[in-house]
Amino acid sequence: MRNYIIKRIAQSVLILFCVMFIIYALIRSLPSSFAETMAMQLAQAPGAKPYEEWLAQLNAAYGLDLDIIPGFFTWLSKAVVGNFGDSWKWNVPATQKFTEVIGLSVIMGGISFVLSIVIAVPLGVLAATKQYSKTDYVISVLALAGISLPTFFFASLLKLVFSVSSCMVMLIIETSCSKLRWMLELMLKKRAFVKAFSPLTVSSEAYMDMENRAASIMMEKISVIFQLSFMEHSPLL
Repeated sequence: MRNYIIKRIAQSVLILFCVMFIIYALIRSLPSSFAETMAMQLAQAPGAKPYEEWLAQLNAAYGLDLDIIPGFFTWLSKAVVGNFGDSWKWNVPATQKFTEVIGLSVIMGGISFVLSIVIAVPLGVLAATKQYSKTDYVISVLALAGISLPTFFFASLLKLVFSVSSCMVMLIIETSCSKLRWMLELMLKKRAFVKAFSPLTVSSEAYMDMENRAASIMMEKISVIFQLSFMEHSPLL
C-alpha cells in the first residue's frame, strides 16, 4: 500500500512538471508578450525611458531574456519557494491576489459540489431501480453528455438558457423600469389633458375615440421599448 501511494505521488509530480513546462513553453512561443505591451505603455509616459530600455528591464525581471528551458527552471526555482511574481493584470503579488479570491472559489466549489450530489444521487438511484428502461437510458445519456461537454461550453449553455429563455422578462423589466415609468407618466398627463379640454369641444364618441387612440399609441411605444431592451441584453445579438 505504501509503495502504491509513493508511486501515485511520484506520477502526480511528474505530470504536474510536464504540464507546467508545456504551458510555459506555449506562452513563450507567442508572437508577442506582456512585457512588450507594458514596455510600450511605459515608454509613452512623458519623460520616460525609451521602449528598448523598458523592454530589456522587464525581460530581465521576468526571465524572458533567457531561452525557454533556462527561463522555465529560473521560474520554477522561484515558484517552489512560493515566489510567483507579480500579477500582470492587478499589479500586486500573485500570492496576495490568490489569498483574496480563494475564499470565494472555495464557496462556489462547495455549492457546486452540494448541488451535484443533490442531483446525481437521486438520479443514480432512479436509474439503478429502473435498469434498462427508458428512464435509465435518458439519465445515462444526460450523465455522459454532462461529463463529455467542456465545462466552459456547458456553463455558457446554462447561462443562455436561464438568462434568456427563463429570465428574459426579468432582464427586460430591470432595464426598462425607468423608461416605462416615464412613458406611463406621459400617458397619464395626456389623458388628463384630453379629459380637461375634450368635453368642451367634441362629442362623447369623438372623446372616447381620442382616448383609445392615445392609449394605443402609448402601448405601441412601450412595446418598442421592450423589444429594444431585449436586443440590448440578448447574447445572440
